[in-house]
Amino acid sequence: MTPPTTTASPADPYLTGLTCCSLLAVPMLGRAMLRAVLVLENRLMRGAFTAERLDAVKLIAGQLAVSLDNAQLYGELAALAERQAALRRVATLVAREVSATEGVLRGGLRMASCLHLGGTLR
Repeated sequence: MTPPTTTASPADPYLTGLTCCSLLAVPMLGRAMLRAVLVLENRLMRGAFTAERLDAVKLIAGQLAVSLDNAQLYGELAALAERQAALRRVATLVAREVSATEGVLRGGLRMASCLHLGGTLR
């Protein structure tokens, strides 16, 4: 199997002035979706990308797609960990406030109880 060849438009500014060039675009699939396109270029010769090399390039593209997925998952995991840490900080603050409020209420009830019974505070 030989890779498909096409002639780029002479109006393409990227290729203007080149006497020869080989381009190969390989889709990078991850989780059954197009993640990116690996574009290889050789400005030294035409037909640089042969069928024998295409299998190796496809293997590299697959590994790159896995790396992209891993990087995205790591980013999502880091964001989730930060949200969880923020929630733990809020929960700690709420627990402290509840504890302080309970202490004030207990003290107030104790005072009210003593005053109602005519006792003294201890």
